[in-house]
Amino acid sequence: MADIVILGRGEDLSYLTTEDSPADMGPHLTTGPIHKEARYQLYALLLGCFSEEAEAYEYLYHQLNEDGPYILTIDRLITDKLAAFEEDEVEQITEHWLGSAPMEALEVDSEDVLSFVFELVHLCKLRAQTEQLDLFIYHEG
Repeated sequence: MADIVILGRGEDLSYLTTEDSPADMGPHLTTGPIHKEARYQLYALLLGCFSEEAEAYEYLYHQLNEDGPYILTIDRLITDKLAAFEEDEVEQITEHWLGSAPMEALEVDSEDVLSFVFELVHLCKLRAQTEQLDLFIYHEG
């Protein structure tokens, strides 16, 4: 199963069980083939750092079982940067991201990735409007 980005409250997600659908927890976005290494590259582009350093901006919030699934938090530094983006900036960062090695290896459609980034930015803007919300990733492991 692809990872799912979820906008929600941490305390609500901590009650999630393996029987529950993570998509029922709030507004969400499926990452499709975009795996964590590719997401780290996006974070690195946003922050001007190496992708290895960018790994620290996605961290464990809750583990449903010993072997997963996992609820990860996307650091607010990332979500705040994305929330501030204007439409032309979304297109620029997407173009740079598509040129990165992890994204090139995925051979994904550029329009699909652009749509994904626009939806991610939208979730980040919603997050910025409500202090109690954060952006999480449901990751099966």
